Amino acid sequence: MAPLVNIEGSYGSLFLGVIASIGLMGITTMQTWIYWLKYSKRDRVGTKTSVLVLWCLEFIRACFAVHAVYHYVVVEWGDPEALGVNIWSFNIYVPLNSSIQIMVHSFFAYRVKVLSRNNWYLVGLIMILAVANLAANLALYVEITLAQELSKIQGSDKLGNLATIGLASSIAADVSITFSLLFYVNRFRAHIEEKRTLRLINRIMFYLINVGALTSMIDIATLVLCDALTNPPNLKFYALAEVTGNLYANSLLATLNARDSLKTISEAETTPANPASVLVFARAANSSSALASVGVEDVNHSGGTNHVKVSEK
Repeated sequence: MAPLVNIEGSYGSLFLGVIASIGLMGITTMQTWIYWLKYSKRDRVGTKTSVLVLWCLEFIRACFAVHAVYHYVVVEWGDPEALGVNIWSFNIYVPLNSSIQIMVHSFFAYRVKVLSRNNWYLVGLIMILAVANLAANLALYVEITLAQELSKIQGSDKLGNLATIGLASSIAADVSITFSLLFYVNRFRAHIEEKRTLRLINRIMFYLINVGALTSMIDIATLVLCDALTNPPNLKFYALAEVTGNLYANSLLATLNARDSLKTISEAETTPANPASVLVFARAANSSSALASVGVEDVNHSGGTNHVKVSEK
């Protein structure tokens, strides 16, 4: 017996994306719990608040995604007209994802600021791209909500352009952050002669590439599939859009939770023959790869026993 309505290319994709998103939500929860056990007593109130807000946004987004799927494939199953109307929980992922993205972009932009010693031009560029992503997605959310019917959404060049601007801005922000951090980490290498320390720097650079590449590739894949907005009735890009927020949240949490492990590696693999280089790497280089949220100021500001002056090339 043929199905009443073929939803494989639309809500079927949404269903698969929600399943993947719920799985990644479990990882986000685990990462948050690990962070709270290890760093809640050490980190600043702002950092702890950001982590909690990030987890709450992810949890709310996951609940709304489940509601949307249940509505379409269970409650309204067999009603073609109801399947063609977008509901609020279907649309809300856009502003929620955008809120998560700008939080993560701001977090890494601050790392770029610290490492670059207040290069406001570079930080400003990153934040402009992050805000452009947020603005485009908020406009997209408003237009989708007003459209109400999926047929109007899929055939709209305006919505397609807004989605493209948002995704392109996000990709550009990711690439800018990744290459900026790699550039400044590489500058630290010029002051390091110990082979063990150089190997550790290479590990951090490899980590940076992987973190930046993962979110960028998902955004690029979503952008490629986003032509579904102008070529109905394909909504396969929703499968990737549903996990975007998870990946951004996990990239931030993994960065925070990696601090102790990299510090341990640094202490184990470096020798005290050159205390200055060890201290600069263990603290400043970790921040340069966005692997620290506290303590980097001790390296970059004068005063105190931990002050180390790094010469410029």
